[in-house]
Amino acid sequence: MPDPLDQEQLRKLLESAPSDIHLQIIQAYLRTVDDPRQKKFVETLLLTSRELGREFEKKRLVVLLHGIRSTAIWQERIRSRLKIEAPNLEVIPMGYGRYPLLKFLGLRGTRDEPINRIRNQLRYLTKNNPDAEISVLAHSFGTYIMSEILKADDEIRINRLLVCGSIIRENYEWENPISHGRITGAITNDFGTRDYWPLIASKLPLGYGASGFYGFRHVAVKDNCHNCGHSDFFTDEHLVKYWIPFLLDGHVVFSDWNMNRDDYANYGRFKLFVTFFIFIAVMAFFWWLLN
Repeated sequence: MPDPLDQEQLRKLLESAPSDIHLQIIQAYLRTVDDPRQKKFVETLLLTSRELGREFEKKRLVVLLHGIRSTAIWQERIRSRLKIEAPNLEVIPMGYGRYPLLKFLGLRGTRDEPINRIRNQLRYLTKNNPDAEISVLAHSFGTYIMSEILKADDEIRINRLLVCGSIIRENYEWENPISHGRITGAITNDFGTRDYWPLIASKLPLGYGASGFYGFRHVAVKDNCHNCGHSDFFTDEHLVKYWIPFLLDGHVVFSDWNMNRDDYANYGRFKLFVTFFIFIAVMAFFWWLLN
C-alpha cells in the first residue's frame, strides 16, 4: 500500500492541477506503487471513472437565431470563435430566410411561417438529442419567435436562453414556459441604451415590445445593460466576456453600464422623440412645397 501521506499529496495535487493533466499525474503516481494488487485496483478505478464520466457527460448544443432582413454573418463568426474559446459547445446556426420588413410590419398571421420553421427545427433537434442540453442565443426578431414558441410548445425543452436586441414585450409571462419545463436553466437579456429599434417596434400595434431598450425587470430574467446599438453585441470581446460564461454555466457577468441605465434610457427616449419630431417636420415641409 502506498504511504498515506503520498495519497494525501496526490489528492492535493489533483485539486490544484488543470483537469487535462490529471491522467499524467495519476500515471506518475501508479509508477510509485509496488503492490501489484493495489496498482491493478487503482488502474481499474481510474478506467471506470473515465468511462462513467463519458457516459454522464451531456452533449451541449447552442442554437443561434437571427433577426429580419439579415444573412446573419454574425452566426458564423460566433461559431468560429466558440470553437476556439469553448470547444465543448456545439454551435448550430438556425434561420428562416431573409425575412422582409413588410412581413415584419404585417399582422400576426404573416409571422406564422418563420415561427413554424424554427419550431420544427427545434423539435427535430430536441427529438434527435434527447439527453443534450440545448441553449438558445436569439437576436431581434429571433427573440420574438422564441417567445411565441415557448408559450405553448411542450415538445421543446431548452436549458439556457440568451436574448439580445429583444423585441419581446416587457410584460411577457416567463412563469409559463418555466413552470411547464420548456426552460430549465437561466435566462438573460442583453439590452442596449443605444438600441432604439425595440422602442420603435413597441410603438406599433403588432405585439412587439421594448425589452431590448428597457429590460424586463422580471425575477426570472437577469437584465444586463450595455452601451450598445441594435447589432453591436457581436464582437469577440462581448462574446468572451459576457456570453461564454453564461453559455457554459449560466453565470452572468454584469456590465458596468447597469449603474446608470435609467438615466441613459431617459436620454434615449428624448433623442428618439427629437429624431421623430425632426422627421415629421421635414415630411411636413416637403408636403408644403409640393402643394
